[in-house]
Amino acid sequence: SDLDKSLKESARVKESLLSDFTNLRGLCTQSAKFYMELTVSYELPALAYIQLFLNSLQTFETHNAVSSSEIRIFEQLVAATFQYLARAISRSSHLTLALYVCKCAYPERIPAPEWEMFVTNFMVTADVSTGSADLGSVRMPDYITQEAALKLRILLAQLPQLEEQLQLQKDYA
Repeated sequence: SDLDKSLKESARVKESLLSDFTNLRGLCTQSAKFYMELTVSYELPALAYIQLFLNSLQTFETHNAVSSSEIRIFEQLVAATFQYLARAISRSSHLTLALYVCKCAYPERIPAPEWEMFVTNFMVTADVSTGSADLGSVRMPDYITQEAALKLRILLAQLPQLEEQLQLQKDYA
């Protein structure tokens, strides 16, 4: 009867929705984490991000292999997000934005301590070139340049056990 057909159709739709939900759960979780990390430093409206996500899904939906394309969908989302944000900043800041977007999208590939060292290294280089760097009270050997001394101090601040191993204060004369 019509009721039996409707119940079977409803069960089929429910099964299809649960299957899609299960297939997209990992992608949705990864995309949500990416958005949360990204919005710490850049303003991106949630509705705009949702539209970017849906557009990325639609790009690969026609292939009917969403689960096998999950990585490609996320890569498309990352690229679309960068392009969206890049429109609002100067070209000279695109590299900085690209690095930050990659760090947010793939945090497991760039551990936080390494990122901090990377960013701090650029800041120290900029400080040295503008002459605004402070070497502090720690005396470095004469053979270490000012820029290298700054970088070394930052490294020693993050890895204090290294200072004793380097024996920088030892007088070899």
